[in-house]
Parts: sequence; structure tokens; C-alpha cells
Amino acid sequence: MAHNSSTELLSDLAANFHHPLWSEIELMLLSNDSSLWPQLLQHQALIAVALFRLENEFLFLGQLVKYNFSVEIIDYSDWLNAVNACQKFLIDLLGGSDAQDMVRLYIKQRIELIVKTMPSLTTMMAWVEYQMWGELPEPVMQVALAKSKNAYSLVENLWQGEDSLLQTKLLRTHSSVELWPSSKLFTKALSAFYKKSPNNIQHVLDTSNHNPRETLFWPLFHDYKCTVVNLPVLLGLWSMSPVPMRWWSQHPERQGCIQQLLKFNPIWFQLAFNQGGKIALVLDFHDELNRA
Repeated sequence: MAHNSSTELLSDLAANFHHPLWSEIELMLLSNDSSLWPQLLQHQALIAVALFRLENEFLFLGQLVKYNFSVEIIDYSDWLNAVNACQKFLIDLLGGSDAQDMVRLYIKQRIELIVKTMPSLTTMMAWVEYQMWGELPEPVMQVALAKSKNAYSLVENLWQGEDSLLQTKLLRTHSSVELWPSSKLFTKALSAFYKKSPNNIQHVLDTSNHNPRETLFWPLFHDYKCTVVNLPVLLGLWSMSPVPMRWWSQHPERQGCIQQLLKFNPIWFQLAFNQGGKIALVLDFHDELNRA
């Protein structure tokens, strides 16, 4: 695949499950050829599609881990488009009256493997299953309950009280750790997200800054723990919004920071990312995401 045309070809590939170049990607995986990975890793939509198009998704998942790709920078619309395209491709391929049920089972098995390997995507994939087939996994039920009672209950679970998720899953478990990953990436990312957000999201973020009861983030922005605490929540919000996540894929060092936080405390990172995604859904960050 010629380097000067690879970007255009990868875009075509992401948009077409029938593209003949999928066989080339399969061969690249099997031969452990790394020449195309720098381009692949900058194309989130293609990564999402590949996980449902390639025959050996387990090997592809392993390569994503090897190259420190952060699946958290793939947004909801890319995942939904990938699953939609996969379903249409396989139903057309199989034909017959049982095709729809068989394809649904196949895709759900793929989703199960993806979530098992990358638990950050639990809420993301639950919402995909809800939108595709009307299913109601636990994260979807949690969103529905919060919308019906208290839109900020999921936020309160994160930050408020001695039994908050912050206290029980991060601060207490790392109380004796003196060296935390520290950077200014959270505040930079929040600023970038705010600038690209539509008015309804900017309003929520403005309210978060001025109303302690509706603050989306741990407010100690100057504390050395700030990025560890807040960045996964922001990523979860961002991934469920209409704001493109190219800000992350364009700079490998930003993904490197995500990987550093994941290694520091994977349980907190995955939990906070999922919580951020659910909060975004409850607060209607993306109206299209909340249509049955």
C-alpha cells in the first residue's frame, strides 16, 4: 500500500466492508507487518470497523494493546456505524430467513470479547446494543434510572461522601503512594473539549464550574492527583458527545498519558470512564444518542 495514498485508502476502507484491501490488512496481521500501524492508529473509525470486520479480531486486539492504542478515543458514533455496517454486510452475505438472528448473535459475541479485553467500553457497547436491538444491559438501566429520578446522581456517586467511588476505588487504595502520574493534560483537554462543544454542553460545563452540587469533576484542579482523577471522566463524557476526538489521535503523547493513567490504576480509570459516559447520556450530551 503506497504511503502517499494510505490516508485516502484507509478512509475508503473504513467506509466499505466489501473493500478488497481488507484481505491485505488480514495478511499484515498474520505476518506481523508493522509498516501500516502508524497510519492505522490515527484513524479511530477504521479501528472500530476493523474490530468487527477482521476474521481474527483477537489478534487485532492484541496489536492495539501492543501499540498502546487507547480505545477510549473512539467515539460512540464510530462504534455504532461499525456495528451497523457489520450487520448489513453479514446479512447480505448470508441471506436467508435466519440471517438476522445469526448476525446479531455473532456481533454480540464480538462485543463480549471487546469488553472483556477492554472494560472501559462496557457502557459504550451497552448503548450500542440498546440502539441496535433495544436491549437493556445494566448500564442502560442505570442511565434510565438516573434520568427518571436525579440527573446528577451518577455525579454524586463519583465525588460525594466517604463511600464515593473516588474514595473507595482510588484515594484509599493509593493513600500510601507518593508518586502519581502528574501532568496538565486534563486542563488542556477540558479547554479543547469546551471550545469544540455545542451550546448545550458548554452550558453544562459552565454550571459545573459554578454550582458545587452539579460539578462534573473533582474540583482540585491544581492538585497533583487532578489528571489521574478527572481525565477518565472527561474522556467518557467526550466519547458520548458529538465533539470529534481527533484532538487525541493527532498527538501520540496524549494517548501515552492515557496509557500511563490506565497502568497506574486500571480499575479507577475504567470505572470513571464508564461513569463519564453514563453521565453524558443522562445529561443529553448528544440528543441522537438518546433516541430509542
